[in-house]
Amino acid sequence: MAHRHSSQNKAHMRRHNKAKRSATSSGFQQSSTRGTATNVFPTSSEHTSSLIRLNKFLANSGICSRRQADKLIEEGVVKVNGAVVQEHGLRVHLSDLVTVRGEPVNAEKHLTYILLNKPKGYITTTHDEKGRKTVMDLLPPLRSRVYPVGRLDRNTTGALLLTNDGEMAHRLMHPRYGISRVYIAQLDKRLAQADAQRIARGIDIINEQGEHYTTGECNIMIHPNKPHSVILELAEGKNREVRRIFEHLGYTVEKLERRAYAGISIQGLARGEYRHLTVQEVRALEKLVGLATRYDHSTTPQQNRTNLRHTPPVSYTATHSPPHRHTR
Repeated sequence: MAHRHSSQNKAHMRRHNKAKRSATSSGFQQSSTRGTATNVFPTSSEHTSSLIRLNKFLANSGICSRRQADKLIEEGVVKVNGAVVQEHGLRVHLSDLVTVRGEPVNAEKHLTYILLNKPKGYITTTHDEKGRKTVMDLLPPLRSRVYPVGRLDRNTTGALLLTNDGEMAHRLMHPRYGISRVYIAQLDKRLAQADAQRIARGIDIINEQGEHYTTGECNIMIHPNKPHSVILELAEGKNREVRRIFEHLGYTVEKLERRAYAGISIQGLARGEYRHLTVQEVRALEKLVGLATRYDHSTTPQQNRTNLRHTPPVSYTATHSPPHRHTR
Protein backbone atom coordinates (compact mmCIF):
# COMPACT_ATOMS: atom_id res chain seq x y z
CA MET A 1 0.00 0.00 0.00
CA ALA A 2 2.79 2.40 0.96
CA HIS A 3 4.67 1.57 -2.29
CA ARG A 4 1.68 2.46 -4.45
CA HIS A 5 1.30 5.80 -2.69
CA SER A 6 5.00 6.49 -3.14
CA SER A 7 4.77 5.91 -6.91
CA GLN A 8 1.68 8.10 -7.14
CA ASN A 9 3.34 10.90 -5.24
CA LYS A 10 6.56 10.73 -7.25
CA ALA A 11 4.45 11.09 -10.39
CA HIS A 12 2.56 13.92 -8.73
CA MET A 13 5.81 15.71 -7.90
CA ARG A 14 7.11 15.34 -11.47
CA ARG A 15 3.86 16.87 -12.80
CA HIS A 16 4.00 19.61 -10.16
CA ASN A 17 7.62 20.55 -11.00
CA LYS A 18 6.89 20.52 -14.73
CA ALA A 19 3.86 22.80 -14.20
CA LYS A 20 5.92 25.09 -11.97
CA ARG A 21 8.68 25.43 -14.64
CA SER A 22 6.04 26.10 -17.28
CA ALA A 23 4.35 28.77 -15.14
CA THR A 24 7.67 30.45 -14.39
CA SER A 25 8.74 30.51 -18.07
CA SER A 26 5.40 32.11 -18.98
CA GLY A 27 6.01 34.98 -16.56
CA PHE A 28 3.51 33.84 -13.94
CA GLN A 29 4.38 33.15 -10.28
CA GLN A 30 2.70 29.99 -9.05
CA SER A 31 0.81 30.49 -5.78
CA SER A 32 1.61 28.20 -2.86
CA THR A 33 -1.10 25.62 -2.21
CA ARG A 34 -1.35 23.79 1.11
CA GLY A 35 -1.17 20.00 0.74
CA THR A 36 -4.21 17.81 1.25
CA ALA A 37 -4.47 14.71 3.39
CA THR A 38 -4.13 12.45 0.35
CA ASN A 39 -0.66 13.74 -0.51
CA VAL A 40 2.36 12.32 1.25
CA PHE A 41 4.37 15.08 -0.44
CA PRO A 42 2.41 18.36 -0.21
CA THR A 43 2.83 21.02 -2.88
CA SER A 44 3.33 23.90 -0.44
CA SER A 45 6.99 24.79 0.12
CA GLU A 46 6.05 25.87 3.64
CA HIS A 47 4.49 22.47 4.34
CA THR A 48 7.31 20.56 2.66
CA SER A 49 9.84 22.18 4.97
CA SER A 50 8.10 20.58 7.97
CA LEU A 51 8.32 17.06 6.50
CA ILE A 52 11.01 14.66 7.65
CA ARG A 53 12.16 11.21 6.52
CA LEU A 54 10.67 8.49 8.69
CA ASN A 55 14.01 6.98 9.69
CA LYS A 56 15.26 10.42 10.75
CA PHE A 57 12.02 11.01 12.66
CA LEU A 58 12.66 7.81 14.64
CA ALA A 59 16.34 8.60 15.19
CA ASN A 60 15.51 12.12 16.41
CA SER A 61 13.20 10.64 19.02
CA GLY A 62 16.19 8.95 20.65
CA ILE A 63 14.86 5.40 20.48
CA CYS A 64 17.38 4.18 17.91
CA SER A 65 19.92 5.13 15.23
CA ARG A 66 18.91 5.71 11.61
CA ARG A 67 20.29 2.32 10.64
CA GLN A 68 18.28 0.66 13.39
CA ALA A 69 15.25 2.69 12.31
CA ASP A 70 15.55 1.23 8.81
CA LYS A 71 15.52 -2.29 10.31
CA LEU A 72 12.42 -1.49 12.38
CA ILE A 73 10.69 -0.20 9.25
CA GLU A 74 11.66 -3.35 7.32
CA GLU A 75 10.30 -5.53 10.15
CA GLY A 76 6.89 -3.89 9.76
CA VAL A 77 6.66 -2.70 13.38
CA VAL A 78 6.44 0.99 12.47
CA LYS A 79 3.08 2.60 11.77
CA VAL A 80 2.16 6.08 10.59
CA ASN A 81 -1.36 7.14 11.54
CA GLY A 82 -2.29 3.50 12.09
CA ALA A 83 -0.87 2.14 8.82
CA VAL A 84 2.17 -0.14 8.62
CA VAL A 85 4.93 1.35 6.44
CA GLN A 86 8.01 -0.40 5.06
CA GLU A 87 9.51 2.36 2.94
CA HIS A 88 12.67 4.03 4.31
CA GLY A 89 12.25 7.18 2.26
CA LEU A 90 8.71 7.96 3.37
CA ARG A 91 8.37 11.53 4.63
CA VAL A 92 6.08 12.31 7.53
CA HIS A 93 4.81 15.48 9.15
CA LEU A 94 5.84 16.28 12.72
CA SER A 95 2.19 16.13 13.77
CA ASP A 96 1.67 12.60 12.38
CA LEU A 97 1.11 9.77 14.84
CA VAL A 98 4.12 7.46 14.52
CA THR A 99 4.24 4.29 16.62
CA VAL A 100 6.81 1.50 17.09
CA ARG A 101 5.30 -1.76 18.34
CA GLY A 102 2.25 0.22 19.43
CA GLU A 103 4.21 2.83 21.44
CA PRO A 104 3.80 6.45 20.30
CA VAL A 105 7.07 8.16 19.33
CA ASN A 106 7.79 11.85 19.88
CA ALA A 107 9.87 13.39 17.11
CA GLU A 108 11.79 15.70 19.40
CA LYS A 109 12.98 13.29 22.08
CA HIS A 110 12.21 9.95 23.63
CA LEU A 111 9.92 10.55 26.61
CA THR A 112 10.67 8.40 29.64
CA TYR A 113 8.48 7.80 32.70
CA ILE A 114 9.78 5.90 35.72
CA LEU A 115 8.23 4.98 39.07
CA LEU A 116 10.76 4.53 41.88
CA ASN A 117 10.14 3.17 45.37
CA LYS A 118 12.48 5.58 47.13
CA PRO A 119 14.33 4.22 50.15
CA LYS A 120 15.16 6.23 53.25
CA GLY A 121 18.42 8.20 53.21
CA TYR A 122 18.33 9.38 49.58
CA ILE A 123 18.04 13.02 48.50
CA THR A 124 15.41 13.85 45.85
CA THR A 125 17.62 15.75 43.46
CA THR A 126 19.79 15.06 40.43
CA HIS A 127 22.98 16.20 42.18
CA ASP A 128 23.96 16.94 45.77
CA GLU A 129 26.83 19.34 46.48
CA LYS A 130 27.51 17.63 49.80
CA GLY A 131 28.08 14.29 48.11
CA ARG A 132 25.08 12.60 49.68
CA LYS A 133 23.25 9.77 47.93
CA THR A 134 20.56 10.91 45.50
CA VAL A 135 17.66 9.08 43.87
CA MET A 136 19.63 9.13 40.61
CA ASP A 137 22.06 6.64 42.17
CA LEU A 138 19.22 4.10 42.15
CA LEU A 139 18.78 4.25 38.38
CA PRO A 140 20.96 2.81 35.60
CA PRO A 141 22.37 5.03 32.83
CA LEU A 142 19.45 6.13 30.64
CA ARG A 143 19.50 7.44 27.07
CA SER A 144 17.41 10.41 28.24
CA ARG A 145 18.12 12.38 31.37
CA VAL A 146 15.17 12.27 33.75
CA TYR A 147 14.24 14.51 36.68
CA PRO A 148 12.18 13.89 39.83
CA VAL A 149 8.58 15.10 39.80
CA GLY A 150 8.34 17.01 43.07
CA ARG A 151 10.23 15.98 46.18
CA LEU A 152 10.25 13.47 49.00
CA ASP A 153 12.40 14.47 51.96
CA ARG A 154 15.42 12.39 52.87
CA ASN A 155 13.63 10.27 55.49
CA THR A 156 10.39 9.73 53.53
CA THR A 157 10.07 6.58 51.44
CA GLY A 158 7.78 5.53 48.63
CA ALA A 159 6.39 6.57 45.26
CA LEU A 160 8.49 9.00 43.23
CA LEU A 161 8.00 9.67 39.53
CA LEU A 162 10.93 10.64 37.31
CA THR A 163 10.59 11.84 33.71
CA ASN A 164 12.03 14.03 30.98
CA ASP A 165 8.52 15.17 30.03
CA GLY A 166 8.79 18.71 31.34
CA GLU A 167 5.26 19.75 30.42
CA MET A 168 3.69 16.84 32.27
CA ALA A 169 5.98 17.24 35.30
CA HIS A 170 5.07 20.91 35.61
CA ARG A 171 1.36 20.14 35.55
CA LEU A 172 1.60 17.23 37.99
CA MET A 173 3.22 19.55 40.53
CA HIS A 174 0.83 22.47 39.95
CA PRO A 175 -1.87 22.86 42.65
CA ARG A 176 -4.45 23.60 39.95
CA TYR A 177 -4.71 19.90 39.03
CA GLY A 178 -5.12 18.58 42.59
CA ILE A 179 -3.00 15.49 42.02
CA SER A 180 -3.67 12.79 44.63
CA ARG A 181 -0.87 11.78 47.04
CA VAL A 182 -1.52 8.87 49.41
CA TYR A 183 0.67 8.55 52.51
CA ILE A 184 0.90 6.14 55.41
CA ALA A 185 2.23 7.85 58.53
CA GLN A 186 3.33 5.91 61.59
CA LEU A 187 2.90 8.09 64.69
CA ASP A 188 4.26 7.85 68.22
CA LYS A 189 0.70 7.46 69.54
CA ARG A 190 -2.84 6.85 68.37
CA LEU A 191 -4.45 9.74 66.51
CA ALA A 192 -7.46 11.17 68.32
CA GLN A 193 -10.72 11.35 66.36
CA ALA A 194 -11.00 15.08 67.03
CA ASP A 195 -7.54 15.67 65.57
CA ALA A 196 -8.39 13.53 62.55
CA GLN A 197 -11.43 15.70 61.91
CA ARG A 198 -9.38 18.88 62.21
CA ILE A 199 -6.82 17.56 59.70
CA ALA A 200 -9.61 16.55 57.30
CA ARG A 201 -11.04 20.10 57.33
CA GLY A 202 -7.64 21.80 57.05
CA ILE A 203 -5.54 23.40 59.79
CA ASP A 204 -3.33 26.47 60.13
CA ILE A 205 0.37 25.62 60.22
CA ILE A 206 3.67 27.41 59.66
CA ASN A 207 5.93 26.62 56.70
CA GLU A 208 9.73 26.62 56.69
CA GLN A 209 9.79 30.35 55.88
CA GLY A 210 7.79 31.05 59.04
CA GLU A 211 4.64 31.92 57.11
CA HIS A 212 1.17 30.83 58.25
CA TYR A 213 -1.07 28.99 55.80
CA THR A 214 -4.09 26.68 55.90
CA THR A 215 -3.77 23.16 54.57
CA GLY A 216 -6.34 21.92 52.10
CA GLU A 217 -9.12 19.47 52.85
CA CYS A 218 -8.03 15.85 52.74
CA ASN A 219 -9.14 12.28 53.34
CA ILE A 220 -7.81 10.64 56.49
CA MET A 221 -8.34 7.23 58.05
CA ILE A 222 -6.83 5.51 61.08
CA HIS A 223 -5.37 2.19 59.95
CA PRO A 224 -7.76 -0.60 61.07
CA ASN A 225 -4.97 -3.02 62.03
CA LYS A 226 -2.30 -0.55 63.19
CA PRO A 227 -3.69 1.97 65.68
CA HIS A 228 -0.61 4.22 65.43
CA SER A 229 -0.75 4.34 61.61
CA VAL A 230 -2.77 6.83 59.59
CA ILE A 231 -3.67 6.79 55.89
CA LEU A 232 -3.75 10.29 54.47
CA GLU A 233 -4.73 11.44 50.96
CA LEU A 234 -3.79 14.97 49.95
CA ALA A 235 -4.55 16.86 46.75
CA GLU A 236 -1.52 19.10 47.20
CA GLY A 237 1.89 18.42 48.70
CA LYS A 238 4.02 21.24 50.08
CA ASN A 239 7.48 20.56 51.46
CA ARG A 240 7.27 18.45 54.66
CA GLU A 241 3.56 19.27 54.93
CA VAL A 242 2.48 15.88 56.32
CA ARG A 243 5.11 15.99 59.06
CA ARG A 244 4.23 19.60 59.90
CA ILE A 245 0.52 18.77 60.20
CA PHE A 246 1.10 16.10 62.84
CA GLU A 247 3.84 18.00 64.64
CA HIS A 248 1.48 20.99 64.94
CA LEU A 249 -0.99 18.75 66.82
CA GLY A 250 1.64 17.24 69.12
CA TYR A 251 2.45 14.00 67.29
CA THR A 252 5.81 12.68 66.12
CA VAL A 253 5.97 11.04 62.70
CA GLU A 254 8.23 8.01 63.14
CA LYS A 255 7.86 6.71 59.59
CA LEU A 256 6.34 8.23 56.47
CA GLU A 257 5.72 6.43 53.21
CA ARG A 258 4.04 7.69 50.06
CA ARG A 259 2.09 4.70 48.79
CA ALA A 260 0.77 6.28 45.60
CA TYR A 261 1.15 9.37 43.45
CA ALA A 262 -1.40 10.45 40.85
CA GLY A 263 -3.12 7.07 41.16
CA ILE A 264 0.09 5.08 40.50
CA SER A 265 1.00 2.77 43.37
CA ILE A 266 4.33 1.26 44.44
CA GLN A 267 2.62 -2.06 45.06
CA GLY A 268 4.95 -4.84 43.89
CA LEU A 269 8.06 -2.68 44.11
CA ALA A 270 10.55 -3.31 46.89
CA ARG A 271 12.54 -0.43 48.37
CA GLY A 272 15.04 0.85 45.82
CA GLU A 273 13.32 -0.86 42.89
CA TYR A 274 11.90 0.98 39.88
CA ARG A 275 9.87 0.26 36.76
CA HIS A 276 8.82 2.09 33.61
CA LEU A 277 5.22 3.23 33.41
CA THR A 278 2.89 1.44 31.01
CA VAL A 279 1.24 3.19 28.08
CA GLN A 280 -2.06 3.10 29.97
CA GLU A 281 -0.51 4.77 33.02
CA VAL A 282 1.03 7.53 30.89
CA ARG A 283 -2.31 8.11 29.14
CA ALA A 284 -4.04 8.30 32.54
CA LEU A 285 -1.53 10.93 33.71
CA GLU A 286 -2.04 12.93 30.52
CA LYS A 287 -5.78 12.85 31.09
CA LEU A 288 -5.36 14.01 34.71
CA VAL A 289 -3.41 17.11 33.68
CA GLY A 290 -5.21 18.02 30.47
CA LEU A 291 -2.69 16.59 28.01
CA ALA A 292 -4.81 13.71 26.72
CA THR A 293 -4.97 15.08 23.15
CA ARG A 294 -1.44 16.37 22.61
CA TYR A 295 -0.45 13.28 20.55
CA ASP A 296 -3.96 12.29 19.55
CA HIS A 297 -4.20 11.52 15.83
CA SER A 298 -7.81 12.71 15.81
CA THR A 299 -6.72 16.24 16.80
CA THR A 300 -4.06 16.60 14.10
CA PRO A 301 -5.32 19.03 11.44
CA GLN A 302 -6.55 17.05 8.44
CA GLN A 303 -4.26 18.89 6.02
CA ASN A 304 -1.22 18.05 8.17
CA ARG A 305 -1.65 14.27 8.19
CA THR A 306 0.15 11.70 6.11
CA ASN A 307 -2.90 9.70 5.10
CA LEU A 308 -1.80 6.23 3.98
CA ARG A 309 -5.05 4.37 4.48
CA HIS A 310 -8.02 4.35 6.79
CA THR A 311 -7.54 1.94 9.70
CA PRO A 312 -9.06 1.57 13.18
CA PRO A 313 -7.34 3.51 15.97
CA VAL A 314 -4.28 1.93 17.55
CA SER A 315 -5.18 -0.15 20.61
CA TYR A 316 -2.87 -0.82 23.52
CA THR A 317 -2.61 -3.88 25.73
CA ALA A 318 -1.99 -3.32 29.44
CA THR A 319 1.38 -4.72 30.43
CA HIS A 320 3.43 -3.99 33.51
CA SER A 321 7.17 -3.80 33.10
CA PRO A 322 9.02 -5.90 35.69
CA PRO A 323 10.63 -4.08 38.60
CA HIS A 324 14.36 -3.40 38.46
CA ARG A 325 17.00 -2.77 41.04
CA HIS A 326 20.12 -0.95 39.88
CA THR A 327 23.43 -1.87 41.47
CA ARG A 328 26.58 0.14 40.92
